[in-house]
Amino acid sequence: TRAACHADRRVRGPGGGDGRGTGGRRCAADRSVCRRRHQVGPLAPAAAGWLAGAEGRELPLLWEAGAAAIAGRTVLVLGADRPLGTLTRAHPELRARFLVAHPPEDVYKTEEVGQDARVELVAVRRLELGPPSAPLRAEALTAAGERRALTADLAFLNLGSAPAPPDGSVVTAGSGYCPPGRQHPRIRTAGDLRSARFQRIATAMGSGSEAALSAYYAARGLATDGVGGD
Repeated sequence: TRAACHADRRVRGPGGGDGRGTGGRRCAADRSVCRRRHQVGPLAPAAAGWLAGAEGRELPLLWEAGAAAIAGRTVLVLGADRPLGTLTRAHPELRARFLVAHPPEDVYKTEEVGQDARVELVAVRRLELGPPSAPLRAEALTAAGERRALTADLAFLNLGSAPAPPDGSVVTAGSGYCPPGRQHPRIRTAGDLRSARFQRIATAMGSGSEAALSAYYAARGLATDGVGGD
């Protein structure tokens, strides 16, 4: 995930002027593109309003889990993010049971694993983990309003990601992401920092290419808005 800026004092941005502009960044080299890498990170359990009892516990992340550690176990997966589908696809022969607790609004994430016989989806309004012990226990209030006790051998966090935007002039939305259309003309956001709904390799490649081309044209004093053709 990258936040890219072109901000040399001698670079003329689209529309003329010396290209300084309020809120821009200055690159060390003349007429260059300055790229800073800023990743999204795992969503903290405290940020998941439906999950309780995870504070102070070092629960592992599902995307870091090895198949050998899961084999033959019942696994409580907290959240329905896409690493679950990646794991089940990569290991179709893996014998394990996955209890996947997730909030109702994340049901769209479960489409990939909904037909997998190893996976049981449990939509919950709230889930509270019991004390650390073996086996692991949790009390769930399901989306249907029923109370259910869940028992598993292991638990993994699979809550999704949260943005980690750079300090400085990057404009963030209420969600913490950095929409491209709200940035200074010299600042381009690409990849996962753009939005929670567009975290795909192809999307990142496209927005990264757009950022590089914008810097290329700006360095030559060429406008990019309202221009037809190449």
